[in-house]
This record gives sequence, structure tokens and C-alpha cells, in this order.
Amino acid sequence: MVGVLHRTGWSGRGAAISLDRFTTSLRQLNHRGLNHISETDGKPCNPLTIGLAISGGVDSMALASLCSGIQNEDQIRFRAFVVDHQVRAESGDEAQAVAKILAEKNIPTDVLKIEWPEGLNAKEASNFESLARKYRFQALGKACRDHNIQSLFLAHHRDDQAETVLMRVINGHRKDGLCGMRLSGDIPECRGIYGLHQSGSLDRKDAISPITSSTDMWIESGGIKVYRPLLGFTKQELRDTCEANGMSWFEDKTNADPTLTMRNAIRHIYANNTLPVALQKPSILSLAKRLQENRDRDTERRNKSFTQKVQILKFEPSVPYCSVYFEPLDTGGNTETPTGISSTEFEDASWRLRAVIQLVSPVENIALGTLDTAVQRIYPELDSQAGYDSAARKAFTVAGVMFEPVPSSMHEDTQRIANRQWILRPQPYRRGQEPRIEFAPSQKKDLEAYWRDNDSWKLFDGRFWIRILNLTSTNVSLRPLQAEDMNRLKGTNFMEQLEEREKSLLPLKASKFRYVLPAIVAEVDGTEQVVGLPTLGIIAQDFEALVKYEVRYKGLDSWPN
Repeated sequence: MVGVLHRTGWSGRGAAISLDRFTTSLRQLNHRGLNHISETDGKPCNPLTIGLAISGGVDSMALASLCSGIQNEDQIRFRAFVVDHQVRAESGDEAQAVAKILAEKNIPTDVLKIEWPEGLNAKEASNFESLARKYRFQALGKACRDHNIQSLFLAHHRDDQAETVLMRVINGHRKDGLCGMRLSGDIPECRGIYGLHQSGSLDRKDAISPITSSTDMWIESGGIKVYRPLLGFTKQELRDTCEANGMSWFEDKTNADPTLTMRNAIRHIYANNTLPVALQKPSILSLAKRLQENRDRDTERRNKSFTQKVQILKFEPSVPYCSVYFEPLDTGGNTETPTGISSTEFEDASWRLRAVIQLVSPVENIALGTLDTAVQRIYPELDSQAGYDSAARKAFTVAGVMFEPVPSSMHEDTQRIANRQWILRPQPYRRGQEPRIEFAPSQKKDLEAYWRDNDSWKLFDGRFWIRILNLTSTNVSLRPLQAEDMNRLKGTNFMEQLEEREKSLLPLKASKFRYVLPAIVAEVDGTEQVVGLPTLGIIAQDFEALVKYEVRYKGLDSWPN
């Protein structure tokens, strides 16, 4: 922000946002702590602390002003976070000036300084905007986590929404992409940081109905959620609100330069040109709202019908794998398409398949369009030319997951389930592409102190959260179990434990699952040796006092419910 302080001088005109209108917008966020805002005094019934992402511009300062107006020490509190990107010499002074203004509004404020990676010249980086966004959200997320804050308010408004949707139109987005920004969601740019993204608030595995498991592994949940309570208000209303409430703000002159960013260019076009009606803000916002409503209806319908169409017969997060039965599709209702079903029904099938894949996949975002071939393999009745040939079912991979058909001889209820059941397990790693995390000898010998350190958690292969307290004198590593390891383990008590666990857990040959299991390895007599299989609860006797670990499965917050 190249800031110029703007001091208010309210003329009495304009459309300042009242506290009643603001609290009405808060109720639309579907926030558990704000669901019971009183209709009379605008105060939530339960104590709550919410973070505010404040840049110092008019949008975020209007947000701060409104939040200050509903703040009550016994019921709702706000804590502001101002990010200093440390790119300009004066940025630190500006951040402190913003903090001082907020303090006058009784909002405690922390200034967060971005520490750029060593050797990176942020000013010269061609992707500065995307890098700044990444480090900004990570700083905001960690600050929220450190203050035990689970909700962060952002100051995006109605004009931002119109600009975002128009940019996506220009870039060729369709359907969901044109819905614009959501009112709420996971904090962006923070996957792999514990306590920020779908982690930090444990849920038992049996809370995910109808999944069943025989192990006692925890499944992560939680993280920081962002909310956009100002999406229903215009920028002019926010400016008027600052003016009416005597809230100063900083003007960023670079926002007026149409050559810097696409958003600036679109903002300039809107301000200085009359666009065709279809591209004007009311039309763009109407499009986004209509698509949002369609998406929400589709999601609700799919959630309700999920358990009628798919059965999770077994989910074992320690391996991981799941056994799934897919109900056949009714292909007789539409003779106008090659598959016998409508495009909506095909998309529904893709949506259900993606939900199942995400149980095991390391991939965070799986586009529905990438699953077309997989859908036709799962539902061979869609191929009207080939007919239904159960013998033709073959294993395949998609999104890092291996699909393997279950032989009919393994079914108890062959009439209903035969040839419709699949085992989903991690796709085997290619040689040289196996994930690996190093754990140096710990500087914290106090086990309790180490467990309290959220940054000790690492996300392994997008599936397992794990932390290892290494009390040896050298590094230990986490990597997948390998075939070479098995030769060294033959005849050992460790191998006996592994085989015993495999018998109780696995539906197919153990070799199909072994070489994706996370293994703790240490150097013993000059050779790398497996000393632990944390997801199976196995640790070599000689290392029980030297290597302590804790492991949990990735968050499944998006599971249909």
C-alpha cells in the first residue's frame, strides 16, 4: 500500500451502513457463533473473538468501524491484524498508524511482518501479487491460530464481486467459477500448515457416517474460516460509513493505475465507460447470484441422495483405503443422449465419485471434468454400445488413487453387490518421486512442550498429519515403505507385527498396500533402516524411547452430510 492518509469530513449525505444492516449481513454468514444475533440489540448471545484482516484502505477500515460498533467485551470481541509486506521503507510506519487508529476504536491490533524467503527480491518478482497474497494469508492464519481465533473477516464488497466475476468471464471460466467469491470458506493459501487448513480441531472417525474403520486413528477437522460480511454493500457505502463514523483510512494510489493489474484495468473501465448491459455490474452480479443459487441447490440435492447412491463399506485411514459400492444408474430415462442419462445426472455421478476419491486422494482440488473416463469405468452401463461386461472391469488410476475391482467371490451378498464394488487405495509411487520429510534431532527434549508446538506437525503426501520427536543424535526421515526394506525386516519381531496388522486390516494382498505406508527410517550401522510404521502403531523396540510420534488423518470437512 502506497498510503495517503484520508481524514474524514462527513457531509451528512450518502448511504452509511447502519449497525442493524450490518448485523443482518452477519446472520447471513451461517456462522455458528453469530447465528443467534439478537434482533433488538445486535449482540451475539455467546462470547466470541473474531479476527479482522485490515489493510488500512477504506474497505477494511469500514469493516473495523462497523465491528467496533457491535463489539461488547462480554459477548463479542474483535482483534485486527495489519500485514506489513516490508517491501517499502514507509510500510512499517503506515501499519503502525493504522494500528493506532484501530486502538482508538477499542480494537486490539497486531502488526504482522512478512518475512520473505532469503534470496527473493520481492520488488522485482514478476509474480509479486500472487506471492504477496500467499504470504499474507499465511501470516493472517498463523496469527489467528496463535490467538485461538477460528474466524477471520475479510472486507470484500459488492464491487469487488462484480470485478472478480468479470475477470473470470474474460479468463474463460464457466459455471462454478462465475459464482464469484463465497460468503465463507477455508482460508486460502494455507494447505499443509497445521491449525490453518482443515486441521487443529479433532473429530472422531465415527462422526463421518457411514464410514467404518477398525483402527483408532483420529481424523483432523477445523482450521481457520474466512467470512465476507460486506459482499452485499457497495464501495461507496463503505466510504460513506467511514465518513459518518469518523474513521480515517489510507488511499492506495496504485489502485488507480490501470496498467498494474487486471483488476485495476476493470475498475478503470467501469469508472470511465458505459459497457453493454450484459457486462454492467447489475447484470454480472445477477448472473453470479443465479449461479450461486443453482450450485447451492445442486449441493443440497446431492448431499441428500449420496447415501442412496453410494455405500462406503469400509474406510481404513491408517493405510489408507476404502471399499465402495456404487449403485447402478438408471439409463432408461433419456433416449436423446448416448449414455442414456442427462448431463445433470452425469455431473451428479462425477460429483459422487469425486467425494469418494477425496477420502484417499492427496489432491486437494479435483475438477469434475477430469473424471469423465473414470465415471464411465465405474458405471459401464453408460456405454450403450458395449453393454454391461463385468469381466471387462480393470484397475485404473485417477487423482492419485488406484481403483481396483473386487472379485465377486469376495462378496457375501453377490446378488446386490457383485461387480459393483471397488477398492480405492493410493496410487503406487514412481521410483524417485516418493515423498520424504526429514526430522532433525529435537531441540525440545520436553515431550509436553513439543506437543504444544503446532508447527511441529507436517503434512505427509497430502494424507497424513504427523509429528516426530527425534531424540537420537542424527536425522530420521519419513518416507514410504519400500521393497528393499522388507528384506531387512525378515524374521524380526517388527515383521511379525506388520504381518499381524495386515491380516486384520487389508482386504487384498498385502503387497498392494505396503509400499505406500509411511515409514520412519533411521541410519543404523551405516544403513537406512525402518524403525517405525506410525499409521499402524508399530515402532522398533530399540527406538521406543528415542522416537516419539503422533499421527492423524487429513481433514475430510467436505464430506457429504
